[in-house]
Amino acid sequence: MKLLVCGYCKDVRALDPELVTRCRCGRTAAKYRDGWHADIWGDDCVLLGLRIDDVQALLAARDLDGSERRTAEVVAHSRAHPRAHYQSGFPE
Repeated sequence: MKLLVCGYCKDVRALDPELVTRCRCGRTAAKYRDGWHADIWGDDCVLLGLRIDDVQALLAARDLDGSERRTAEVVAHSRAHPRAHYQSGFPE
Protein backbone atom coordinates (compact mmCIF):
# COMPACT_ATOMS: atom_id res chain seq x y z
CA MET A 1 0.00 0.00 0.00
CA LYS A 2 1.30 3.45 -0.87
CA LEU A 3 0.37 6.85 0.57
CA LEU A 4 0.92 10.25 -1.04
CA VAL A 5 1.86 12.96 1.48
CA CYS A 6 1.63 16.56 0.30
CA GLY A 7 3.99 19.07 1.89
CA TYR A 8 1.75 21.98 0.86
CA CYS A 9 -1.65 21.04 2.30
CA LYS A 10 -0.41 18.21 4.60
CA ASP A 11 -2.99 15.87 3.05
CA VAL A 12 -2.34 12.11 3.08
CA ARG A 13 -4.06 9.96 0.46
CA ALA A 14 -3.94 6.24 -0.27
CA LEU A 15 -3.17 5.63 -3.93
CA ASP A 16 -6.11 4.41 -5.98
CA PRO A 17 -5.19 1.19 -7.82
CA GLU A 18 -6.64 2.51 -11.11
CA LEU A 19 -6.71 6.32 -11.10
CA VAL A 20 -4.38 9.25 -10.51
CA THR A 21 -4.58 10.19 -6.82
CA ARG A 22 -4.33 13.92 -6.06
CA CYS A 23 -3.94 15.68 -2.75
CA ARG A 24 -6.59 18.11 -1.47
CA CYS A 25 -4.85 21.22 -2.88
CA GLY A 26 -4.04 19.51 -6.20
CA ARG A 27 -0.32 20.33 -6.20
CA THR A 28 0.83 16.71 -5.87
CA ALA A 29 -0.34 13.47 -7.46
CA ALA A 30 0.64 9.82 -7.84
CA LYS A 31 -0.47 6.79 -9.83
CA TYR A 32 0.41 3.13 -9.62
CA ARG A 33 2.24 1.72 -12.62
CA ASP A 34 1.55 -1.75 -11.27
CA GLY A 35 1.15 -3.14 -7.76
CA TRP A 36 4.68 -2.12 -6.75
CA HIS A 37 5.82 0.95 -8.70
CA ALA A 38 4.29 4.42 -8.84
CA ASP A 39 4.72 7.69 -10.71
CA ILE A 40 4.76 10.78 -8.49
CA TRP A 41 4.26 14.44 -9.48
CA GLY A 42 4.91 17.51 -7.35
CA ASP A 43 7.86 19.35 -5.83
CA ASP A 44 6.92 19.02 -2.17
CA CYS A 45 5.64 15.50 -1.58
CA VAL A 46 6.77 12.07 -0.49
CA LEU A 47 5.48 8.62 -1.24
CA LEU A 48 5.19 6.26 1.72
CA GLY A 49 5.01 2.50 1.47
CA LEU A 50 3.31 0.21 3.99
CA ARG A 51 3.45 -3.58 3.97
CA ILE A 52 -0.06 -4.90 3.40
CA ASP A 53 0.60 -7.57 6.06
CA ASP A 54 1.13 -4.80 8.63
CA VAL A 55 -2.05 -3.00 7.54
CA GLN A 56 -4.08 -6.22 7.78
CA ALA A 57 -2.66 -6.90 11.27
CA LEU A 58 -3.61 -3.38 12.40
CA LEU A 59 -7.13 -3.87 11.06
CA ALA A 60 -7.44 -7.23 12.79
CA ALA A 61 -6.32 -5.70 16.10
CA ARG A 62 -8.62 -2.66 16.02
CA ASP A 63 -11.30 -4.34 18.12
CA LEU A 64 -8.94 -5.51 20.84
CA ASP A 65 -8.88 -3.77 24.22
CA GLY A 66 -5.89 -1.60 23.30
CA SER A 67 -3.56 -2.92 25.96
CA GLU A 68 -0.96 -3.89 23.36
CA ARG A 69 0.84 -1.39 21.23
CA ARG A 70 0.47 -2.03 17.48
CA THR A 71 3.00 -0.83 14.94
CA ALA A 72 3.52 -0.90 11.18
CA GLU A 73 6.69 -0.36 9.20
CA VAL A 74 6.55 2.69 6.93
CA VAL A 75 9.12 3.25 4.17
CA ALA A 76 9.64 6.69 2.63
CA HIS A 77 10.27 6.27 -1.09
CA SER A 78 12.92 8.86 -1.93
CA ARG A 79 13.72 9.97 -5.45
CA ALA A 80 16.37 7.22 -5.57
CA HIS A 81 13.99 4.43 -4.49
CA PRO A 82 13.52 1.87 -7.29
CA ARG A 83 9.73 1.74 -6.85
CA ALA A 84 9.18 5.52 -6.93
CA HIS A 85 9.34 7.34 -10.24
CA TYR A 86 9.23 11.10 -9.67
CA GLN A 87 8.07 12.92 -12.79
CA SER A 88 8.32 16.49 -14.05
CA GLY A 89 5.22 18.27 -15.25
CA PHE A 90 1.82 17.04 -14.15
CA PRO A 91 -0.50 14.19 -15.20
CA GLU A 92 -3.46 14.79 -17.48
